[in-house]
Amino acid sequence: MTTCTRVAIVRTTPTTIHTDYTRLLELVGIQQIINPYGSTVLNLCKQKHFPFPGANTPPWQLESVASILQQCGHHRLFAPGQPTEKFRTLRGDDLDGYRSLLRAYHITEHNGTFFNGTEWYHSLAIPINLVCLHPLTLRPYVPLQRRFPPRRSHATDDHTVDYMHKQRAQCTHILTILDGSSIHIGDTVEVKNILIASTDLVAPYTVAAMLWGVEPLRDVSYIRMACEQGLGVGDDHNIALVGDITDKAYFKHSIGRNTNTSIRENPSILNNYYRWTSRERRIFESWLHHTE
Repeated sequence: MTTCTRVAIVRTTPTTIHTDYTRLLELVGIQQIINPYGSTVLNLCKQKHFPFPGANTPPWQLESVASILQQCGHHRLFAPGQPTEKFRTLRGDDLDGYRSLLRAYHITEHNGTFFNGTEWYHSLAIPINLVCLHPLTLRPYVPLQRRFPPRRSHATDDHTVDYMHKQRAQCTHILTILDGSSIHIGDTVEVKNILIASTDLVAPYTVAAMLWGVEPLRDVSYIRMACEQGLGVGDDHNIALVGDITDKAYFKHSIGRNTNTSIRENPSILNNYYRWTSRERRIFESWLHHTE
């Protein structure tokens, strides 16, 4: 009999976001899966230099999870250092406001490149906990390779799966948290107000694929590859939903249209890190002023 992987899903609102994150992590069992005596790495998603809904780790996600971890006794918190050396002239180097939160919650900025080398974890206490704080997207966040120009560097399926292998090899406990308060679909932004968490690297993105209206194993190649290599669960039949949404049919009809074009790599949208067009700025400002 196959054991089902638990994926916790909680509906949220802007006024109850912290309480909802607390309930989400209780559903997934944070006290049992994250060791408070080790170091906890907060893996932030930074797909764009400029703020954009659904592209980077939302500040409220970082603040809520860091606060909950500290309340649970986790005081060795680490996060990747924010870029400072090259693009300060582009209206600042911390436009998402992470640095003030890192200081407020005593999170140590680590200047090494997480999971792309072996030197970064020498200063961390064992065991190493990994908490992925990502927006709700179809593809896991993989840092751009610094040796390539941003316009030419994008995460292929092989690169994504290889990065997941490194995470699994170097971390003892892993927790993936996806914030779907706002999601980025093509050139639009939709407010969904759902939070997803799981101890599996692949299962949350399997649920995300269902939200996008596609079959995970059939239509999303990196999920199929990761599942075949034993990195996680890609079959929705082996996923047990807990929390506010337990009906899988909700995800299969949530957006209401098939967005297969979003599965393909699109460097002009997701991987052109430093681009900030007038159209993107209008989308961001409209989201900023007309949503809660």
